[in-house]
Amino acid sequence: MHCRAMNGRIEDVLQSHHFRSGEELEATLDRYVWLYNQQLPQSALGSKTPLQTMKDWHKLKRAVQETAILPSGMRHLRPQV
Repeated sequence: MHCRAMNGRIEDVLQSHHFRSGEELEATLDRYVWLYNQQLPQSALGSKTPLQTMKDWHKLKRAVQETAILPSGMRHLRPQV
């Protein structure tokens, strides 16, 4: 998450809503974090969501690990996928 942008948006939510309980506040913040991470594309991430960026990074990491050439005696160190 890009903390500065997210913190500013959370501040806007907190200032524009009156929460009747801590549970209501928690539910609102949980929904906002879900929305921010899974639904809102970020320009700093190439117009991808943080979740999609993380998934792409894991695919790339896995592809690099699978193609890594290790000395034959070190095969046991190769990550299991």
